[in-house]
This record gives sequence, structure tokens and C-alpha cells, in this order.
Amino acid sequence: MKKWTSTITCHLATALLLTFGMSVHAQQSDTNADAGAYAQPSQAATPTTFTDSDLTAFNEAQSKVDAIRTEISAKLQTTQDPEEAQKLREEANSRMISAVESAGLSRSKYNQIVQAVMKDPKLAEKLAQLK
Repeated sequence: MKKWTSTITCHLATALLLTFGMSVHAQQSDTNADAGAYAQPSQAATPTTFTDSDLTAFNEAQSKVDAIRTEISAKLQTTQDPEEAQKLREEANSRMISAVESAGLSRSKYNQIVQAVMKDPKLAEKLAQLK
């Protein structure tokens, strides 16, 4: 259970990272009509139920996001240049968002699942069983 709690903490951190990335993306892209909705996922209503398909897609996305986070974290530890570090963070955000979307989830749904899993141990257990 301790390992699962650690994993959930990583999910929350990733959600926050994606939220930051979406805010940056929203500021850079005035032509994206949905950017405002993605920039503030915490204001969206969190569904209490998710389909098995949603949870399976979440697991797929999370696996990719974890790999990206690990790779970028290693690179960030080796750089002393603040500009390079910022570029690496932006790259990570972009790649994580792409990973979530390529798994078939919107950024807001991904963040909703993270938030729901943090609040609902039964949902966390179901998510773990679908892995």
C-alpha cells in the first residue's frame, strides 16, 4: 500500500506539472479556444465515476508520463543553466501532454482522475487492478 501511495503522489505531482504546462501553453496560444478550460482543471467538476476505458487509458498515459519525468529529471540534475532548465521543463510539459492525449484522454480528464484517485481509495484500488 505504501508503494501505491507513493505512486499516487507522483500522479498528483504530474497533474500539477501538467496544469503548469497547460497554463504556459494557454498563455502562448490565444487561438486555442479550449485553453482556458485546460489551464484551470481544479475548477471543473470532478466526475465520481470513470469507465474502465478511462482508467486503462490513464494507466497507459501515466506509464509514459513517468518515463518522461524520469528522463527529464535526470537531465535537470545535470544542468546549471537556468535557461536550459526552463527549456527542459517546457519540453517535459509538452511531451507529457502529448502522452496523455495520445492515450485518448483530455488533459482535464487526466487531472480529474488524479484528483479523484487521491480522494477515493476504492477508485485507487480499481486503478491498480487494471494495471
